[in-house]
Amino acid sequence: MSPRGTVLVVDDEPVVRDAAARVCRGEGFAVDCADSAAQARALLARGRYALVLCDLMMPEEDGFSLLAFLASAGWPSPAAVMTGYSTVDAAVRALGEGAVDFVPKPFTVDELGAAVRRAAAAGALRAAAGPAFVPTPSRFQRLDGISWASLEPEGTALVGVCDLFVRSVGGLAAAALGIEGAELEQGRPCAELSGPDGVRHPLLAPLSGRVLAVNAAAAERPSLVEKDPYFAGWLYRIVPSELEAEAARLSGFGAQREWAQGRTL
Repeated sequence: MSPRGTVLVVDDEPVVRDAAARVCRGEGFAVDCADSAAQARALLARGRYALVLCDLMMPEEDGFSLLAFLASAGWPSPAAVMTGYSTVDAAVRALGEGAVDFVPKPFTVDELGAAVRRAAAAGALRAAAGPAFVPTPSRFQRLDGISWASLEPEGTALVGVCDLFVRSVGGLAAAALGIEGAELEQGRPCAELSGPDGVRHPLLAPLSGRVLAVNAAAAERPSLVEKDPYFAGWLYRIVPSELEAEAARLSGFGAQREWAQGRTL
């Protein structure tokens, strides 16, 4: 076995499966491949994987069934999903159902390699923390361990990056943010964060909405985001455009409908 562990690649398309396997090997992982959710379950029964990288849209059984299997069995292997740009809603759902990351298709070698490293690291961090793992402070809503949103009394919302994401990329060396007036879309990249190795990682927006303000201090001093991602290190203040519908896709500690209606803050 590779020192970095083994990745299980699950995709019914041989071209995509082989390409993903090559990228994972290039990142130092050993690789097992499956062409269906059923074959993946058989391989999972043999042992733990550093990461399960699966396609969402497969015939017979889709990637959601595999995520449900991992969750119901309490499987220690983290999962990341691959999906087409036209299925971002499905990818957001997958994050809510236990995936630690998702990779849009088509992807480049660099994009997939960065996502595999990030997802495997996030899974290892969660496993090490065990029951003590706390994704975000109370009353924050999150797009899994990637990004968060916090509703303000005025009806605006702050948006930022989760500590787990920062730690999974090894810390922050640079933060490229958008501009005031830009429109964020839930599940789409809203910023680009670079780790100490210079690799750039897209940050997915937890909510859709118009950007009212950009935290200039966060862009100028990425260390601020790394040290205090939930308060001083916020990235955007936005006017949410689909708050109640999108809140149902986020996870957190409060009742989502009440949060969306501004009752818990």
